[in-house]
Amino acid sequence: CIAPGFRRDGSNYLAVLACALKLAQSQSMKGFLLCSSTGVYPSDTGHFTEQSDLHDLTLNQQRLLEAEQMVLNTGFGKVVRLAGLMGPKRHPGQFVAGKQLSSSANECVNMVHQRDASNAIVHILEHWSDADAIYNVVLPEHSNKADFYQQACRQLGTLAPTFGSEQQIKRIIDGSALEKLGFSYQFRNLSDALTHC
Repeated sequence: CIAPGFRRDGSNYLAVLACALKLAQSQSMKGFLLCSSTGVYPSDTGHFTEQSDLHDLTLNQQRLLEAEQMVLNTGFGKVVRLAGLMGPKRHPGQFVAGKQLSSSANECVNMVHQRDASNAIVHILEHWSDADAIYNVVLPEHSNKADFYQQACRQLGTLAPTFGSEQQIKRIIDGSALEKLGFSYQFRNLSDALTHC
């Protein structure tokens, strides 16, 4: 779980990851699980799975993908792509309260509760030999940002954000592949997840 820190000048994410992989190899570790991000997927409308073609990526997305490839190329690594995290001390309403967001009010939300994220990681580790190389970890429900953030801010008693556009953007990150490995999401909808933040 290395924070990429791409917004900071001089991010050394890839160098730190390379050192971690080298250490893992020197210690003959059985596996290496990289916590990546669903931010690697294009921001266009689309239904994205672990097998989706990744194209027209931003520089930050390219770096995320490069990091994932570094891990997968070792032959003993796997990747978990986490959606936006919510949970204790990470209430979505606190980050957007009263802000003007550049995104669309009608853009789909791709979130996951911290509890499901940590349980998913443990599940993959426990089923390592049967697990695929990459998994998305995302709540099954994808409401639009306006509805989600209004509900989140109402829960906190804060001012809801405004949005830069009303454009319909149905960018759905599919997290169902992990369920084929026997994983069950504790929170299947955004409302339940919000009540446990």
